Amino acid sequence: CWPGLSVSLQMTSTLTVRLIRSFEFKNVRNLVLHSLDLDKLTVAELKGAIRNAIATSRSLPPTFKSFNFDTLKIHCLPQAAKPNDLVVNVDNDEALTLSDDSATLSSCGLVHEAELSYFNQSEYCAYKANPVTDFKW
Repeated sequence: CWPGLSVSLQMTSTLTVRLIRSFEFKNVRNLVLHSLDLDKLTVAELKGAIRNAIATSRSLPPTFKSFNFDTLKIHCLPQAAKPNDLVVNVDNDEALTLSDDSATLSSCGLVHEAELSYFNQSEYCAYKANPVTDFKW
């Protein structure tokens, strides 16, 4: 190490959270969270940080602030293929859903610059059963 140079060895990560308000109308907003320690932060703590960021955000409309988000799912990892569905990754629910609130983010397979989807589970099940959208360009 160079003299006089102090280096921090703690690696912090950035995650992008896709807030999905409506699957049918593709109503999605991105929320970027910086300086996260994936080895120490649990899924429950991440959900709390997301709720806090939603509540204090000035760029999100009120419909997002009052919506009942309850499920986190891995959308895609960096340098990996993105899913074909533009709204949410409908593949492999068991492996990609972060259902254990006490698990650390790194043990769930999250890495720096991963993308997560945050949505309402009952609306997701309805969308998965009938993936029709009413979105028009």
